[in-house]
Amino acid sequence: MKFWTLLLVLTALVLRAQTEPLVIVVHGVGGGNREDGWSDDIAKKWRLPCEEVTFRLPGRNESVSTLDFARECDTLARSVQDQMKRIVTANPGRRVIVVSHSWGTVVTK
Repeated sequence: MKFWTLLLVLTALVLRAQTEPLVIVVHGVGGGNREDGWSDDIAKKWRLPCEEVTFRLPGRNESVSTLDFARECDTLARSVQDQMKRIVTANPGRRVIVVSHSWGTVVTK
């Protein structure tokens, strides 16, 4: 009886891992360059696997003019899109929940 119970529990865990959604979080421009791991709180609260998409903007910790940002936005948008494609490709068939903020929403769209 214990064997079958263990087998059932292990099967349920494997099926859950295959069907639970993956959360991808994308930050906005404000708030400075974030260190890797900034999305850990979301993963802990939601108890779901979480991947973060981030980008680095030189001088982002200082005030940046719109013109400075405009010069880099194409490169940054492509970086975000490439990171998202890599994550989704590595998780075929898995449902994805995207949590994004501000400019992160624009490039995700």
